[in-house]
Amino acid sequence: MNADKKKRPALGMGLDALLTDSLEGDYFLCPIEKITPSPSQPRKIFPPESLAELSQSIKEKGLIQPIVVRKLDGGDYELIAGERRWRAAQKAGLTELPAILRGAEASEVLELALIENVQRENLNPVDEARAYKLLMDTSGMTQDSVAQRIGKSRVAVANSVRLLALAPEILAEVERGGVSAGHARALLSAPASIRPELLKTIIARGLSVREAESLAARPHKNKTGDRIAKSPDIASAEKRLSRALGVKVALKTGKKKGSGSITINFRTLDEFDRLLEIFEKGQK
Repeated sequence: MNADKKKRPALGMGLDALLTDSLEGDYFLCPIEKITPSPSQPRKIFPPESLAELSQSIKEKGLIQPIVVRKLDGGDYELIAGERRWRAAQKAGLTELPAILRGAEASEVLELALIENVQRENLNPVDEARAYKLLMDTSGMTQDSVAQRIGKSRVAVANSVRLLALAPEILAEVERGGVSAGHARALLSAPASIRPELLKTIIARGLSVREAESLAARPHKNKTGDRIAKSPDIASAEKRLSRALGVKVALKTGKKKGSGSITINFRTLDEFDRLLEIFEKGQK
């Protein structure tokens, strides 16, 4: 091996542990009818057109990359990595698949499947978020430890898991590719009751993520015309300014991210003079 070879990131090393090291173990042709998918498989959606393309490729060139399995009681095998290839191979009419037998405990299967999917098959954002959450729930891992294991930042993992606070219909739109994960996260700053309507507006207008963030941060009215509570960040900032100035202050976000306006209310000329004095002192 070349001694100058660069060290791979954590995710690459995880995949090596899953595949490369296992090549030293049992490699065999596994009967396809003895293979069952893992309930811990992060990927839940397999687009038919993608499977059809892979199936045609397998018919023409065979399955080059082996799947990874572990043996179950009774002689069957559970898939650890390669469910998409297994499904496509079934469509192609194969009766057996090249496989690597991995001695993994049940608790390891999710982690290994997650690594393989994130590295090779680009999980949709919702499946990825659910996989991180399931991994933390079943293994006791923190966001930090998950991030280190898969080679991502803790912020990336945290932002991913935040998606799961959204309603199922919004998550379904992300899974379909109707909006990005960034658009969906922008909705978290708006009250839950109006998120579905905001989602429709984002899609209809083709808003960018920044425009969606600005839309979600604005004060909104419900169908009866009553104003809906502002986002927690805006409301907190208004309270801080109001306490500092001793008068009511209102904030309104602008269309451009980071822009907006401040409205300061005064009831008497004496209050106005006092505010003016505060601002003039601040300039010195």
